[in-house]
Amino acid sequence: TLQDYVQAGDYNSILMQTAPDEKARKFLSDNAINCYQKAVNLDSTKTENRIRLAGAYMESGGPPMQGVSILLDIVRMDSTNVDALLMLGRFGIISGQFDKAIARLEKILYLRPQNSEALLLLAEAYNGKGDKNKAVELLERCKKTVSNPEAKKEIENYIQRIKKPNG
Repeated sequence: TLQDYVQAGDYNSILMQTAPDEKARKFLSDNAINCYQKAVNLDSTKTENRIRLAGAYMESGGPPMQGVSILLDIVRMDSTNVDALLMLGRFGIISGQFDKAIARLEKILYLRPQNSEALLLLAEAYNGKGDKNKAVELLERCKKTVSNPEAKKEIENYIQRIKKPNG
């Protein structure tokens, strides 16, 4: 069933994160992509499964553009899809496309000003661009959105690293 394919894809994706070597990682990644693709084939209207498939492509270590194109298609149909925008923003940071990441993450914050993940990623994007002051400002804002003391501490440590010369 659809749910079985989604669960199997999720399970393979989780295992992929701790795969002991590249061969096992590739095997699990291929399984996750296959399961998510079958789920999408069964019901292409479920956007969350298309996002899972895109994420599996982007995490696979192969060419990420297959995943990016799925996400861009989702955003073309629904420009307010926060999950797709977050994933595109994260990939923009990883690939050094900070301006694209910033635009997408700013849109999320327009829709959901208290989204701590978007705040954190946006801080990373600005830090990557070299705007340390804006990064710190966003991290301070992010710190107010989380209640977990450990998370607050990690954010504070990140702020201190950014503030250090050559940080």
